[in-house]
Amino acid sequence: MVLGSLNKSAPKDPYQLISSHNMFGLHTLLFAKQSIHTRIENIGTSQSAKGPSGAKGAVSIRFRIADTTFCFLNCHLESGVGRELTQKRFWMAKEICNDSFK
Repeated sequence: MVLGSLNKSAPKDPYQLISSHNMFGLHTLLFAKQSIHTRIENIGTSQSAKGPSGAKGAVSIRFRIADTTFCFLNCHLESGVGRELTQKRFWMAKEICNDSFK
């Protein structure tokens, strides 16, 4: 469905799925046009489950094109308002970054 929609906008240089990773309700997809997909190297995925039930956390995808490295992090953090919950989100984000790609 997503790939079909992308390719409608680029019929001369279609997209293809390069990588996919999911955890619970988080799903991260990496698409690239066929003209550059062979230049994508060092593809890696990671996940970090947090929270009492493990239902919070992140999935991430990293890769390199030429001399540039990219990393996309898809997070699901605690909700709520207030200083304590904000600090908890900062802590969780830091832990996710530390856990990613170990």
